[in-house]
Amino acid sequence: MKYRGRTLILAFLAGMLSMGLLVAVVAYIPNATTTTTKEKAVEPFHPAWHENQRIIKHALGGIDGKAGTNTITALQENYLNGSRLFEVDLNMTSDGVLVLHHDWEESGNHYLVFEEEIPTYEAFKRNYKYYKYPTSDLTDLLNYMDTHVDAMFVVDTKYIDEISFDMMIAAMVNQASKLDKMDVLNRMIIQFYNEEQYLAIQEIHPFKHYMYSLYKEKNKDFERVASFCVEHNIETVLMKHTWVQTSEDLLPFNNQGLKVYLYTTNQLSLIYEKEELGAYGFVSDHLNEKDLQLKKYIDYQYKEKIQP
Repeated sequence: MKYRGRTLILAFLAGMLSMGLLVAVVAYIPNATTTTTKEKAVEPFHPAWHENQRIIKHALGGIDGKAGTNTITALQENYLNGSRLFEVDLNMTSDGVLVLHHDWEESGNHYLVFEEEIPTYEAFKRNYKYYKYPTSDLTDLLNYMDTHVDAMFVVDTKYIDEISFDMMIAAMVNQASKLDKMDVLNRMIIQFYNEEQYLAIQEIHPFKHYMYSLYKEKNKDFERVASFCVEHNIETVLMKHTWVQTSEDLLPFNNQGLKVYLYTTNQLSLIYEKEELGAYGFVSDHLNEKDLQLKKYIDYQYKEKIQP
């Protein structure tokens, strides 16, 4: 049977040659090794990262009705639900390791128990937030970003003093370098809290994306903030939603083409209200892009209904 099969193949090729089709066979051979089941590559974010991304998932997104966990578990659930833009809080343990955590003073809110106010890295990693979700560190985040190239992250250090802020940014860059994952830094949006911090960051690493956060800015000189953003090609600003009461409040930014994100809300009615006043995006634990699409659909149906 073995030799008979070879004879049949040769006879088949001879027949094709006589029909002038052998050229087609030869041309097709190089493609024979190409698999038809190869997974389609995921495209990275467009350089204008805020396009069509108006919801920033706060602290990597809510999970099981809980907020502020800053855990990879929450991140993965929200990613699977379609979110691609996340905010993450960085903090540092007593032995100098960057972890994903909002504030050591608020650790008890997540049922974390430490012997010291600021724990060691080992003590932090032994804990589970809400007794359920493993705590996460910067290495966990960098590894996740390396395999999920369509996700972007707004990085919040919560530090306003220059020494602590610079130290954390430098430590983040250093860790990415150690892991040979410097490219993921291109998908980080670095929050800064004053002009001096932005200028200091330039001495550490040339990040591609920034967000001027008025989280700790007492001065509400929006004209100056907008001018600084335009001068340094910074496209987005973050502020409290309570600061926006009329459409005139956001004119300094909107007139310059800047995108203003407001924090933090889980109320669709509030989002709809602030949208009408000119806000572009929102930080939220539980809402997502689909919720904003719902409003567009409702508005469309309403316009269709009232048209004569």
